[in-house]
Amino acid sequence: MERYTTRKDSTPSKGSISPGQRLAVFGPPHLLEGEDQASYEEILARVRAAMEPVDIIEEILVDDLVASQWDAMRLRRLKSSLLNAAGYKKLSSWLEEELRYDEYGDNFERSLAECLEPEFTAAEAQDLARQYSLSEPVALEKVDEILTKKNLDADTFLNAAQSQRATQLTKQYAAGKVGAVKRVDELLAKNGVTKDNLVAQALAEDLETIERFERLTSLAESRRNASLSELDRHRLALGQAARRTVQDIEHGEFRVIENRSAAGKSVRVQRA
Repeated sequence: MERYTTRKDSTPSKGSISPGQRLAVFGPPHLLEGEDQASYEEILARVRAAMEPVDIIEEILVDDLVASQWDAMRLRRLKSSLLNAAGYKKLSSWLEEELRYDEYGDNFERSLAECLEPEFTAAEAQDLARQYSLSEPVALEKVDEILTKKNLDADTFLNAAQSQRATQLTKQYAAGKVGAVKRVDELLAKNGVTKDNLVAQALAEDLETIERFERLTSLAESRRNASLSELDRHRLALGQAARRTVQDIEHGEFRVIENRSAAGKSVRVQRA
């Protein structure tokens, strides 16, 4: 029977493959874009080295085992990413309510000026938006009149500016920007809130999706365990077949000895 593994102390023999390779018949591993093929091959190499598959049946079972383990690892990673994303989304919406006007006022004035530019020059629109933010009576009347004609109101720009700044601050916080981390931590501490609190809220709002990931992970682990069980059963069957073969051979040898003894020949039998 041809072995598919390689010897650690020698060059792979003809017809063998390296521990980290899959048989060509299986095709390439099913990886998502961005997943590290080298990591997959390392797991495959370690499993093959531990299992030492001796025939194509065991090769199939080992391949299934590694694929199932990779699926389980992928699902755990995706669940963690989902929780992180949900937590940051919750943080962003929470920050919208906590930021001071001076932290997003520039965004408000900029977006309002862009809306006013068709009626004024860029410099005039920026100046008018600035006066409006300072609640100058003339600017309030003039800008509100223009916005009414466009079926808009200042709150639209104000809310957009809040959301934009909260999103920007959240991204900077996630990236570890010192200023952003300091400001967000100050707001969280001031309100007695932690990042875990926000993640927990996000989790409660989308518990069904998390449970779906848990079920899929459990299924992948069950497939992996089934492959291990099948390997054990296959090897047990091989072992039983080998023992029967040895017993048949020994039985045949004793019959030959007995026949020779019956013919009158002196035969001395010794067991090892």
